[in-house]
Amino acid sequence: MISLRTMVQLFKGDVAYKDHGIYITLPEATHLARQVDGLMNGLAATTPEEAANTWIRGVQRRSGPTQYAVMTSELQKKTKQEFEDHSWVTGGSSPHMGTVTKMDTKALSADKVQISFSYPLVVPADGIIDYGKAVLTIVKAGDPEYWAISEISLQDPGDTGLMIGANLTD
Repeated sequence: MISLRTMVQLFKGDVAYKDHGIYITLPEATHLARQVDGLMNGLAATTPEEAANTWIRGVQRRSGPTQYAVMTSELQKKTKQEFEDHSWVTGGSSPHMGTVTKMDTKALSADKVQISFSYPLVVPADGIIDYGKAVLTIVKAGDPEYWAISEISLQDPGDTGLMIGANLTD
């Protein structure tokens, strides 16, 4: 048995008794963790296409957290340390992934699809310099049910700089 005050203080919080009530103050890190959990939940995809588009937006903005949010828990576990090692920033200065205009969706089962697409490689001063190709495997996951990326395959995993979690396409 441990007292509430001891438990809260272990987490660097504070307990106050006021007006016949107990008030718990938690540290900023706890509030930030709740905010991050809420953002992750808000990015959870309800369709495979939404998962793909969210991941693409994360690549385009070099946002590791956005890419991470639409990965399966297994892929998150596999990539988390690499994201942390790079301060959650992905990609590189140039080229970057341009606008994806067409995605092809192929159902592999009721709970698994592959989405493939080409993307322009863009350098600000020169425009489109080449094209890359990607195949995302997206599965139903979680409770409540959502769609998440279980595998990322790219023709050239380094064409936009640091691409965490990507494999070379076959």
